[in-house]
Amino acid sequence: MTAEPASPESAIWLLPAEEDRLALQAEIDRLAARLGSPTFVPHVTVAVNAGRPLAELDAALATLAQSHSPCALEVAGVGHGPSFFQCLFLTFVDPSPVTALRLEVARALGPPGREPATPHLSLAYAHLGEPERLALAQQIRPPARLRFDSLVWVAPREGQIGWDDVAGWRVRGEVPLLESSP
Repeated sequence: MTAEPASPESAIWLLPAEEDRLALQAEIDRLAARLGSPTFVPHVTVAVNAGRPLAELDAALATLAQSHSPCALEVAGVGHGPSFFQCLFLTFVDPSPVTALRLEVARALGPPGREPATPHLSLAYAHLGEPERLALAQQIRPPARLRFDSLVWVAPREGQIGWDDVAGWRVRGEVPLLESSP
């Protein structure tokens, strides 16, 4: 009997609702074209896990989606930093829905492979100096709030280790968050 395939590393993301996703994707694509940097799906990382069986990830995602309703997060502003994956990003006034999801993922799958950053939604992945990051951040007009309505789990391209190959990221499963009954 062979062991079930495992993902070398995977992440669970919270995705914006379609209208917000489209607007954010346009901004991410615009910045990527301007900076010569990679484009990516707008998301908030909930958890990063290592070596979990694929069926276990699918089951965890389905369970999480059934126990959570779509949520809205008020945007606090645009942040920036020296990290490639946190070059330009949106911050949230109260990220507690993401924090709650993180705790549930840890209960379902065990502790994360590594602690994700403070909840944020990246707009650009790049290595830029502080003056350029600050100038770009000041030009971005963030939405007042974002609605999130689905969870996905993603993994690097098969055979890749780590997250450096942004173009190689693959969505492996997606489930909508269920609306709560009144």
